[in-house]
Amino acid sequence: MNYPNHNTESRKNKHLNFKERMTIEIRLADGCSAYKIAKELQRPINTIINEIRRGTTTQIKQGKHVEMYLADTGEAVYTKNRRNSCRTFKHLQCDEFIKVYCKSN
Repeated sequence: MNYPNHNTESRKNKHLNFKERMTIEIRLADGCSAYKIAKELQRPINTIINEIRRGTTTQIKQGKHVEMYLADTGEAVYTKNRRNSCRTFKHLQCDEFIKVYCKSN
């Protein structure tokens, strides 16, 4: 049986890398829509919209506030969120209790 939609290089549930973030930044500067960027990167449009929201920053140019997407900002926010997403070790939470208990025995 042949599966016509089978693709071994599926990008489903994968994180964006910095190269893809740079592509988003360049395409937005060229005036492309999020839909066109999503088609080019073969990603869902929601992923692109979320990344644009995550990496958009306010810059002051010639006294005016300008909202623009920067790949560096998107990467920094992604890294910070990723670092805070995992649970801390139980040992680190109970460190003081363990020290006091071990000293008393």
